[in-house]
Amino acid sequence: MSRPRLRTVVADTSALVSLAVPRADAAYDTDTAPDSLQYLLTSCDVFVPPEVIAELRDITQYQDIHAAAANNVLAARNHYTVEDPYERDDTPDSRPTFGLDDGETDGIVLANALDVDGFLTDEFGGRTSR
Repeated sequence: MSRPRLRTVVADTSALVSLAVPRADAAYDTDTAPDSLQYLLTSCDVFVPPEVIAELRDITQYQDIHAAAANNVLAARNHYTVEDPYERDDTPDSRPTFGLDDGETDGIVLANALDVDGFLTDEFGGRTSR
């Protein structure tokens, strides 16, 4: 019995950066080992809210492997679609409060609006508002 295939996903910032870290690591051989980001971007339609792009740009200001990974995600811009969830008629006019960061919140709103097959995140524990 085969499992349903993800054809459409919305991704948040940290998940995309995590998938791009191997290619950013000079010691990782993407010729023989899988390139997780490339696999995602070529196997399904990926959507991100504009806040994810802003967060990726913020991450590129650092001098570490995550900055290099964020640059790799930004360089792959032709392989995903940026869509503002709040410019749609079927979403709230402003960002709801879920206790998550803005990219994750916007991703959830966009995922629900597009009725995608999955939401790619590494936020499992949730956060509490203070």
